[in-house]
Amino acid sequence: FGCLDMGETDDFTAWGRLWVLEDGRLAVRFRHFLPDVALERYPSRPYAQWQRAGILTVTEGDATDFQTVCAAIVADSAESGVQQIFYDPRSAREMAQVLQGAGLDVVPIQQGFGLHEAIKRMLALVTIGQLCHGGDPVLGWQASNLVLVTGNKGDRRIAKERAADKIDGMAALVTGIDGAIV
Repeated sequence: FGCLDMGETDDFTAWGRLWVLEDGRLAVRFRHFLPDVALERYPSRPYAQWQRAGILTVTEGDATDFQTVCAAIVADSAESGVQQIFYDPRSAREMAQVLQGAGLDVVPIQQGFGLHEAIKRMLALVTIGQLCHGGDPVLGWQASNLVLVTGNKGDRRIAKERAADKIDGMAALVTGIDGAIV
């Protein structure tokens, strides 16, 4: 399965692939994208280091190059046999249309408290060591920034507005878990 959280200016675009393994583990592999203006705007963040290490794709300009992202998604989906791509419709409607035009099955997943079960599942996978992420340092950094809020009924949602820093990969991961597992 695929999962997508689109960024625009200084936000990450997070594209991930998820494999639900027979033993209950979830393997994930992410690509992270940023426009080069973000490196200039935030020189103290490890963006340049991640770019040099080949784990962050930096595109020219003040907004992420969506053609670069789209080409990576199409290529990765073909390589991995992605069945469906789950995405936040608030930020990726146009990309979803382009991907659908390329023959991919894209499914919108509403954000908010509706992702409570997926958040519970993600936390359980982390707790029991069944989220296999290959030590992705970008995803790890974003996980350390993640803030959850609890609603009146005990359900949880990701609070992007309260996060200390970027969490786009984690938002994509929860979206993907909701579609692939929940």
